[in-house]
Amino acid sequence: MEQSRNSPDIELKELVKIYPFVKVGIFDRKRQREALEKQRAMPYLTNEGVIAVQHINLSIPAGSFVSILGPSGCGKTTLLRMLSGLEKPSAGEVWFGDRLMNGLPPEEWNAAMVFQSYNLYPHLTVFDNIAFPLRSLHMPREELEETVTGAAELLQIDHLLDRLPGDLSGGEQQRTAIGRAIVRKPDLFLLDEPFSNLDAPMRSALGAAIKRLHASLGATFLYVTHDEREAVSLGERILVMEEGKLVRDVPAGEYFSQQAE
Repeated sequence: MEQSRNSPDIELKELVKIYPFVKVGIFDRKRQREALEKQRAMPYLTNEGVIAVQHINLSIPAGSFVSILGPSGCGKTTLLRMLSGLEKPSAGEVWFGDRLMNGLPPEEWNAAMVFQSYNLYPHLTVFDNIAFPLRSLHMPREELEETVTGAAELLQIDHLLDRLPGDLSGGEQQRTAIGRAIVRKPDLFLLDEPFSNLDAPMRSALGAAIKRLHASLGATFLYVTHDEREAVSLGERILVMEEGKLVRDVPAGEYFSQQAE
């Protein structure tokens, strides 16, 4: 399966994301007050709300594999969502090459997200789940079959194309979700803790598959995790986030040695 190798360099300039405070209305007041109290307890606030991402400046060369490491709530997922066009920055700029992305709809970003949950259609076969993004393109049947089969072969699930998600293991379901992302031929893959629901051997096997996938496709990969060893084993570069800030940016091979100093 061929993939464009013209992914753009990515540049983030003073990127900020603020989530407005929950408004307490007439209905469901107890839940809304609890949510607001939780927000008010967060460490970084403004009059507008909670600061989820704080003034991120970052350059990501095309074709990189970058691991984003940090605890829950540190802003990792918010950063990914801003790079997919699903979240609008509160301030700052996102550049893909010489193109300013702020304000463009998600379909213009040519980014594919793979989540912790598989989000497969239970009534569709593996083939049809992978093919789903292509249906609206009115692609000729022969080309569609070739594209889906190529993605499945790359992920070693081509023998499962006639099965339903309920008949698959967790690892096979996640490979199907990744296949659905591949067929879109994105410039940017955003993987948000995709293996956290799986056991250690399956995580290791899928990690190796992701590395092969990156080498084959030549696209840019950003991989979010809270596991240091997973981050280092997969990424060429490690970005560490804490409380919405980028606090370390090191080559993977230097991560543990720098930590020990």
